[in-house]
Amino acid sequence: RRVWPGRDDKAIAAWNGMMLRAFALGSRVLGRPDFRQVAERNAEFLLAEMRRHGKLLRSTKDGVARIGGFLEDYANVVDGLLALHAATLNGRWLGAAFDLAETMVAEFADPGGIGFFDTAASAESLVTRPRDLHDGATPAGNSVAADVLLRIGAMSGDERFTNLAEGVLAALARPMAEQPLGFGRFLVALDFHLSPPVELALAGDADDPEMAAMLAAVFAAYRPNLLVGHADPADAGLAARAPFLADRPARDGKPTAYVCEQFACLAPVTDASSLAAMLERGDELVWQEI
Repeated sequence: RRVWPGRDDKAIAAWNGMMLRAFALGSRVLGRPDFRQVAERNAEFLLAEMRRHGKLLRSTKDGVARIGGFLEDYANVVDGLLALHAATLNGRWLGAAFDLAETMVAEFADPGGIGFFDTAASAESLVTRPRDLHDGATPAGNSVAADVLLRIGAMSGDERFTNLAEGVLAALARPMAEQPLGFGRFLVALDFHLSPPVELALAGDADDPEMAAMLAAVFAAYRPNLLVGHADPADAGLAARAPFLADRPARDGKPTAYVCEQFACLAPVTDASSLAAMLERGDELVWQEI
């Protein structure tokens, strides 16, 4: 009889972050509430079992996790949490993404240069700290970090994040132009950086059927550069960290959508069809009179 092959059953934070993003987006794009449940369970697992004292762990097996997270772990988990917040409108996930992004910058940013190291400053000292600047079968930690920091910088107005990401993209401008197949996720970040930032603040009861209709309109088309957040008057702390959610009340007790660019908003709307029409105008928003 053939010996049953061994199985590598450890859970890796970076790979779970990628899965989290896929299931979160899939829950809305495909209309699959079961995908949302998978994503939420995964996020709970990552934050409860693979985070210790505010820092991510690389992997866990049989309930044992010892190695500190690498850059790709932080960047992909932040990416997944941003997607989960957009899909569920639960402010907890956005707050966790902001917290991990702060830790990522503190632990991995190169204080004397540009970009990020793959290993943390608090990790075991190495002869040299490596950094991956090439997207392969999975994206490089630097490319995902640049992407999520641009998004968090746009949501928060914090130029620290934006400047760090811009430095990475500027340093790789020539390689991206000459060898684009090796810089797929870097080019995604560049596309976001060169596009007018469009923010969507949704106010009101996240479980209201009209809110669900608004989210269906948002995810009915491919809008990779749209930033989505929930304006919850009970969560003033989150609005302070993400100003595009501040002072965005629901109108007449109805779910309300605010479409904005760089925190300047068009008149709010309270129905999904009007929201869809606004989003279809895309970057023309920047030239409209507010």
